[in-house]
Amino acid sequence: MKELCITLGGFSLGLSSPLDLKVGEELVPFLTSRTPELRLEVRPQAPIPVPEGPEIGEDLLLHYFQEGEETIAQSGGRFGPVSSARLRPGAPDLQLLVNDRDYPGVFLDWGKALQLFPLRRPLLERGAFFLHASQAALGDLGVLFTAPSGTGKTTQAHLWRDVLGARLVCNDRAVLRREEDGWRGWSFPVDGDEPAPPGGSARVAAVVLLEQAPEERLERLRPAAALPGILSQSIADPWDPASMTRLKLLCAELTARVPVYRLACRPVPEAALLLRERLRKDGAMP
Repeated sequence: MKELCITLGGFSLGLSSPLDLKVGEELVPFLTSRTPELRLEVRPQAPIPVPEGPEIGEDLLLHYFQEGEETIAQSGGRFGPVSSARLRPGAPDLQLLVNDRDYPGVFLDWGKALQLFPLRRPLLERGAFFLHASQAALGDLGVLFTAPSGTGKTTQAHLWRDVLGARLVCNDRAVLRREEDGWRGWSFPVDGDEPAPPGGSARVAAVVLLEQAPEERLERLRPAAALPGILSQSIADPWDPASMTRLKLLCAELTARVPVYRLACRPVPEAALLLRERLRKDGAMP
């Protein structure tokens, strides 16, 4: 059984499997020697049984079934289930079954395993959640740009890097976690179409709801006005009432403690400069 440990949203996640799963370059910056707080075991099984309980939802990769208090998340294929994750409320030990016999070549590295296990559920139970966002940081203070795909959030983070000398924390997906001194945004190994930059994490100084526009406009939002935009870009399970309640509470806490802005702009340096000056004026950044 091969074992390793990575950091995930400030938590330590132990990974183990009898399979020879490779550690891709995208995972190397996340390796740690810490004692695992959560553990994910990937085990081969062929065939994988189809759940007996009803299907309750689906996302881009997985179908979800309810069996008593447990939720089963499966990816399907021509020869039956490709993988199956069983989610037990509050459990620190996680397991992913993979059918490597009927789907040879699918499970070659740990990145694929992290894609097929819905880690948002155990993280949400521990006060963290995924946000569809790019993050750039000056020192330890980060700005999160969140918006639907294609709006330009990664472009804005790159403008902060190129114009203001910021470091990139994440390209497309951030793990947000509440801490004693505020909120912190962490990069995630499986980060959209690009490997996650080795930016680690940054304290969230501001969240920006991004829109495309022919000219730059910037406004600060009240928490109640900001909450729907944050929720719409959070990665959630709408079929699970308990998870949605936790998510709404966390997002409400985020908007109450962190300033949220709406930035309508073009992909130009002026947008980065406008936002940077406003954050300085509001005291969000020095």
